[in-house]
Amino acid sequence: MIHVLQVLPTLHVCGGVENYLMNYYRHIDTSAVKFTFAVHAPADPVFATLIAERGDEVVVLPPFTIRNFPRIKREIDALFENRTFDIVHCHQANAAWFYFKSAKKHGITHRILHSHQAAAADKWTHKLRNYPLLAMGKRYTTDPAACSRLAGDWLWGKRAYQVVNNAVDPDAFVFDTQARDSVRREFEIPADAFVVGHMGRFCPQKNQEYLLRIFGELLKLEPKAHLLLVGGGEDLESCKKTAAEMGIAHHVSFPGVRTDTARMYAAMDVFVMPSLYEGLPVVGVEAQAAGLPLVLADTITEETRILDTTAFLPLSAGPAAWAERILTYRDHVRTDTRAEIAAAHFDIREESAALVSFYRHLLESTPAGKENTPAEKDSTSEKQVPASEEKVPASEEQVPASEEKVPVSEKQAPASEEKTSAPADTEQA
Repeated sequence: MIHVLQVLPTLHVCGGVENYLMNYYRHIDTSAVKFTFAVHAPADPVFATLIAERGDEVVVLPPFTIRNFPRIKREIDALFENRTFDIVHCHQANAAWFYFKSAKKHGITHRILHSHQAAAADKWTHKLRNYPLLAMGKRYTTDPAACSRLAGDWLWGKRAYQVVNNAVDPDAFVFDTQARDSVRREFEIPADAFVVGHMGRFCPQKNQEYLLRIFGELLKLEPKAHLLLVGGGEDLESCKKTAAEMGIAHHVSFPGVRTDTARMYAAMDVFVMPSLYEGLPVVGVEAQAAGLPLVLADTITEETRILDTTAFLPLSAGPAAWAERILTYRDHVRTDTRAEIAAAHFDIREESAALVSFYRHLLESTPAGKENTPAEKDSTSEKQVPASEEKVPASEEQVPASEEKVPVSEKQAPASEEKTSAPADTEQA
């Protein structure tokens, strides 16, 4: 049994990183891998209950603030002194140094730092805090990883890294007309409305204020349009105020944080995401699994595109151009996209098996007590294969950055230095 400590800021149902990890947790082979979770805020009851029912543990450490750094360090040291782990898999890049330095001291030779973003933070003050923490965390990383090449190249530069796809359960998002009608009735959305949907943490990164401006332009073209903004966060109230000031509040619904995300997608006709930056948004994969067309900012990696109905626009094109592009999907007919999701290697059933193989390969390829030394990108380098010579899942092979994008379960991409709901002080790089 491989015991992995999973490190992340929070376990909140609205968080992209959290949902990525819990998707794997629900489908991982529990006879092969055991997870313990280390977080810096109490876990959401939905996730906490699931983890407790499976006999696993959530370790809650102090909030990740500069004031708490000495206490955090002491409690992390105690964590490693009192428990045994084979691997530390960190999804909070600015906290990696605290965990990895202590893990190394306690003989844990595999320390995975997993990049989920392509920027250091929303606010310049958090960037100033995060950059030195990132540099120190990278020093103690033995096995770099990322959710996409964009996120990987940003964090790892010339170091090779493992891509682990933000996979989902395609069966959970199959379009359901009854759910569509039910949600529309719940929020008093007309049956014939053209519903523009969005899901994520309300924060500067997700750019919901700009989305409201786009929707204002869309209403000029399609008076039957309705905006469904799902999620919570620090900018929620300001977005409600903006909608009221624009005079469009009666065309906008704010359902808040929801656990019935498949029903929310069913109520939508198109999914829009004008983020300032992303690694690879889990909601983008989920929306395509639900058969929705997408209009995304070109700041989001092209690796998100699974269906031909996913389009990218620059934010500089302006709200009117975005509205026109969104309206082209007015008469889109939803189809079952499970085959496309699986073919693109975003099916969690396959990718969870690939993650187990990745963990197993790390432990088999590096002798006990000897640390792995990550390679640099090199177009002449050979692909890494497990010591057992078994076929490697896409997420285990290593390829140079110059090669074409490949699914996670087929190749490992080279490396470089949300829907998240983490508080500002827990933003990852």
